[in-house]
Parts: sequence; structure tokens; C-alpha cells
Amino acid sequence: MITPPKMLSQIIEESVQGKHDAWPLDPTYEVEGSNEERFKAGDNQIVLWEIYRCANSGAPIPEWAARGFGDLFIKVMKCELSWEEAFGKVPADGYGPTIQNLAKNMIPVGESVLEYSRSGRPKDEAMFDYLRNKYKIGRGRLKEYWKRYLRAHRS
Repeated sequence: MITPPKMLSQIIEESVQGKHDAWPLDPTYEVEGSNEERFKAGDNQIVLWEIYRCANSGAPIPEWAARGFGDLFIKVMKCELSWEEAFGKVPADGYGPTIQNLAKNMIPVGESVLEYSRSGRPKDEAMFDYLRNKYKIGRGRLKEYWKRYLRAHRS
């Protein structure tokens, strides 16, 4: 049984940390190694994630992240780089609507599947028909959201 359900921010953070792949990330970068190693390999977005992690936990920002962010930010402020050139496009090209729908629906669909099965009914095609009517989402998307929900909660 899955309890308690994770918040979306936790699911995203865990994906960035490589704990699971429930949340899609920029496919340009590997999700392997420490954040510092990933930064040295060219993943500038990980600097932002490291600062976010430190801000949430109250930990000091590591020197590599502070210096990396500072150097890139100054280049942005001097118009030597755009924000996208410095830190990448968020979300990566073509993922915008997909990410918005995933953020809106993954947890509600996952919770609905659990609620449906707790009532003693099987997780079958009838369940997906019920969910399709409830959310006005196609069966394929519903199954994708459920699989991502499971991956996030089984880590």
C-alpha cells in the first residue's frame, strides 16, 4: 500500500536526484553522479537544483554551486548569455504542455486508482473507463500517469 502520498515537489526532487524516473527531465543530461559531477559534465541546471536543495534543507550552499551560479548569472546580467543559454530551457523544448498536464493529473489519477482498488474493484479496463469519464483524459495518458505515480512511490 502507498501511504502517505508524496507531494509533487518531492517527486520532482527525487527524479532530479536519480531515485526514480517518474518526472521527465531534460534528456540532454545524464542523471548520474553527484550534483557537482553533473555540473562539471555540463549540466548547469543542476546548480539551480543544488541551491533549491540547500534552501529547502537550510544547508549551506556548496562553493562549487555558489561559484557556478554566480559566474553564469553575471554572464546573463552582462548579456553575454541568455538565461536559457546559461541554465537551459525549462522545460526542454516540446515538453511544456506535457509537463503541465503531468503536474496537474499524475497525483489525482494515482490517488483515484488507489481509491478505486480500495473499494474492492480490480485495476482493469473498467477502472480506466471510469477514470476516463472522471478526468476526460484518454486511456493511454491515464495509464502513463498511473505508472509514473507508482514509480515515484516505490522508490
